[in-house]
Amino acid sequence: QARSIMFTDTDETLVLQGPGVLSLGNATSSIPGTLAVQGTLNLSAGSVLTVGNYLQSAGTLNGNPLCLAASKWCLDHVLSLGDAHPRTVIALGQKLMRGLRALADENGIPLCPQGPGPAFHAVMLKDGAAEGPVSDYRDYARRQDAPRWAHLRRCLLDHGVRAIERGLWFVSLAHEESHIDEALERAAPAFAQHAAEWPVK
Repeated sequence: QARSIMFTDTDETLVLQGPGVLSLGNATSSIPGTLAVQGTLNLSAGSVLTVGNYLQSAGTLNGNPLCLAASKWCLDHVLSLGDAHPRTVIALGQKLMRGLRALADENGIPLCPQGPGPAFHAVMLKDGAAEGPVSDYRDYARRQDAPRWAHLRRCLLDHGVRAIERGLWFVSLAHEESHIDEALERAAPAFAQHAAEWPVK
């Protein structure tokens, strides 16, 4: 099933990425080309169908009437927010990023959140690694201190904050400022615990 679809220009060029895009399975995971070219490919069942200039991406459950009804509700809700969206979630995410960075600085922890706000990534820098935006996976692998991030994540979980293993954080329309405040309040003792315990003996 195609994992992501990207349209470019007006010639309807697209790139399909993801395992199982071709009937060859994982042997090919990316197919660039126009819709006209895509229509000639033998795509695996349930992956991608093209009808005229329209593209349909079908998966196991994303055509289910309940999923479609929920999607419509979400889109209607986003539209109803008008100019407040995405400004509100960006502001909440940036507040969370600033708060995490402040806690890191207070405890001497080299954690560097970066991103637009609604979704962002927190890099735990290795000793001696340069601070600044991570530009690609190689840069991330060179600079990320995975064992230290794993320890901080465990401390956060002990205090009721779930941090994702790969360092991504998300803020949604369900979140309010009080949720950000609570997350940072719970994170404070977790950062202190990590600073006291790291490096683990």
